[in-house]
Amino acid sequence: MTEVKEGWTWLRNSPKWHCFIDGRSICKKFMLWINPELEQGKDDSPDNCKACMKALAKRKLN
Repeated sequence: MTEVKEGWTWLRNSPKWHCFIDGRSICKKFMLWINPELEQGKDDSPDNCKACMKALAKRKLN
């Protein structure tokens, strides 16, 4: 079974969802020490971190 290493998750110490790749948020504010369930396909949710959304859009263009 392959483990998902990229996706969105909610943290207790943040009101927004953040996008994580290999345990680091792409807004560079958070790091995960555990393996939570990461959700796929919610890139345009209003509950997402704006910095993560911007970094993800930039990453998809490259």
